[in-house]
Amino acid sequence: MILNDNSGIIKLSKEGQFIWRKEVEQKIFGYNLRYCKEISNGNIQILGGKFKPFFLDDAQTWVCVINFDASGKIKSEKLIINTFDLFEFNCVNDINNCTICASAIQYRDTSSARGYLFKISSRGDSIWSREFTHGWKDRDEVFRNITYASDGGYYLTGYNWVQGDNSSKAWVVKVDSNGCVVAGCNTAVNVEKEVYGSLFQLFPNPAVDYLSIYLNDEDLQYRSYILKCYNQNGKQVLTREISGRKSDIDLGNLTSGMHFYQISDGSKLIQNGKLVKM
Repeated sequence: MILNDNSGIIKLSKEGQFIWRKEVEQKIFGYNLRYCKEISNGNIQILGGKFKPFFLDDAQTWVCVINFDASGKIKSEKLIINTFDLFEFNCVNDINNCTICASAIQYRDTSSARGYLFKISSRGDSIWSREFTHGWKDRDEVFRNITYASDGGYYLTGYNWVQGDNSSKAWVVKVDSNGCVVAGCNTAVNVEKEVYGSLFQLFPNPAVDYLSIYLNDEDLQYRSYILKCYNQNGKQVLTREISGRKSDIDLGNLTSGMHFYQISDGSKLIQNGKLVKM
């Protein structure tokens, strides 16, 4: 199988003879196919990015898992990870036919990218994801490749890119089979503080042009969270990264009326509720 830059897939015989060619397309969406493997009964599973372009108000990207039959007909498409932007990724397969991919994730157009590692089952379901960052505000941290380590883990390679002076440094990270730099990050033992009540206070609500989000626990002020707002039709209309004890959000592009918000840490929902724009 060959993936090309036009969201296409080409099948050749073992002698290199052309068999068929298919393209994946959908109105207002773009596709970037990155990884292909054969699964049961000659069917094909492809991982890639599905995105709404940056010039649209609700620009966003998903990791998509597309299953084809042996003739190239699309059988199913599943969207499993959603963010503002996900960089191109490279993948490997493990002994259970799960796929592990190295990339970088960006939560909004003004935030720095973070190294990103995710694992997908043979059925196309998300198993886990990991983020890697030093917390720098002025540089992107990107993984470009992944390879096996002899102990069952993985080596991730990439770069740190400083946009101010266009300089970069190589970046190599070693993780175990669960994507952990420190063994045990996937266990059920939770060493994080448990949150009681509302972790965030939104004020004012109703709001006019600006909204302030206050973090109620100073021990968590160095973490980053994602705010997403939806209108009453379920359309995502705002995405912002928030951190520190106070974050000010510009609501100028939101229409008046009731909206629904969600605050997550990138992997789980922390808080949700209603937000009224006057």
